[in-house]
Amino acid sequence: MNLTTTLRPEYQLPIYNEIPVRLAKEKSVIVQSPARSGKSVIISHTVARIIKAGRIPLILTHRSKIQTQLIKHCDGVSIDADVEHIFITTGKCFVAMKQTLAKRPSILKQLTKLGSKLVVISDECHSGIFCKLLDLLPDAYRIGFTATPAWKWAKWLPDYYKSLIHGPQVLDLTSQGNITPIEYYEMRSDLDTLRKGSNGEYTEESQFSTFDRAKLYDGLFTELDKFTFNKCIIFTASKKAADALGLQFKNHAPHYSVTTFYSGKDRLDLAKFTELDQANVLITVSALSEGFDHPPIDMNVLWRATSSLPMFIQMGMRGATPHPGKLKTTVLDFGGNNSRFGGQRGLVALTMDRDWNALWQPPPIPPRTSDGVAQIKNCPQCDFIISAMSKSCCNCGYIYPDAEVQLKVGELVKIENDLAVVAAINNRLNGQRISSLTPEQLAIYATQRNKKPFAARVAKAKEQQEPGWLGKYAAAIGYKPGWVKWQLENMDSAHIEFHDILIR
Repeated sequence: MNLTTTLRPEYQLPIYNEIPVRLAKEKSVIVQSPARSGKSVIISHTVARIIKAGRIPLILTHRSKIQTQLIKHCDGVSIDADVEHIFITTGKCFVAMKQTLAKRPSILKQLTKLGSKLVVISDECHSGIFCKLLDLLPDAYRIGFTATPAWKWAKWLPDYYKSLIHGPQVLDLTSQGNITPIEYYEMRSDLDTLRKGSNGEYTEESQFSTFDRAKLYDGLFTELDKFTFNKCIIFTASKKAADALGLQFKNHAPHYSVTTFYSGKDRLDLAKFTELDQANVLITVSALSEGFDHPPIDMNVLWRATSSLPMFIQMGMRGATPHPGKLKTTVLDFGGNNSRFGGQRGLVALTMDRDWNALWQPPPIPPRTSDGVAQIKNCPQCDFIISAMSKSCCNCGYIYPDAEVQLKVGELVKIENDLAVVAAINNRLNGQRISSLTPEQLAIYATQRNKKPFAARVAKAKEQQEPGWLGKYAAAIGYKPGWVKWQLENMDSAHIEFHDILIR
């Protein structure tokens, strides 16, 4: 295998080195790998090491585009619709479409016989479509890759994986130039008519009735006219909503060149936007919320609401790929999603730090008082029951603000640009390792970069090495003594690990 791309020492190399350690202990691991963090590079190097160790790597995916990319990166052998039978041998990497492999019993029989000699690598492991295949290969080692390992929306994760390796945060990738800076605006609209279905997501019917209003359409066209952009993608909740919005563009905003895309059957419409360059606005549904990457996109409109954190991140990050001449990506949020997932006027929920080590597993049982009654409270965003001491919700990631500013109905508010936060911390702490910071410096880093969950993890790890460190950090950041007491009482005796990132 020709590994032409080297691993980045800041985060790719530590992840690569940690994977075999976790596999040796647990036989399974999730790699949390956000967009633009070089997942394919980590996979290709990991595949090479698996082959060198005499084992056989099998990569599972459910998207043909990703399969093609992984075959190229890993010199892989394809198992797709055109392959009826193939011999599984050592020295090769096999890349299979989930839909195909499930219908190839002869190939599955070979894979089952391999036992622990087989290493299954699942792309987008938060998707439950791989569960049945993994059940057929119970003795194989498992490596799952995903940007959003959230237990609330993927409750099967702890059943198939026993640990998680935390990847870099979005703002880290932004400061390194891997992700385009995001300028975020939120429109606080009247969303009282939204209703959730049995799956916990807002129904298509209630979304259509909520967003199919002349006032909102006028607001969209008015706001779009304020910006200069190259390519705009608009996410709607359904084909019906996309058609209605397309008609409104035709009748009231004909100066935009608009096309729509629903599924693979509508490739011509997608080509008008990407290959033929005949349209500058693409209206779509969730079909393009993952697996679609068109770097020229610099305007992203969320013309829908979602109760799913993974869906929110997948949609919102569609314009994050750098492109020549693109200095930023603008997001217009008409669905109240920023506030729903913990954002405030000074905090972009899309790019805020999240502790995926906590989010990928069921939330802990709240502590109890002396009379046996649990101290709990309800998250104001998702109504999840959490510990009364929690500063953030382990279910949706909501962070309790010191003073939350409410948005007025009909007001499009610019959420403070993350670039200012990045610049401030770079000027003060540039070039230092996170492990070298004093409690006071770590508090500055946590506050200015909105990295409190990660900083708390670092502080607890330092406490294991130097008792009293956590108390100094709490005093510097302004936490009450009760926070320190809660952390110490609930701190796992196992060694706490964290990525010793280089602050840039």
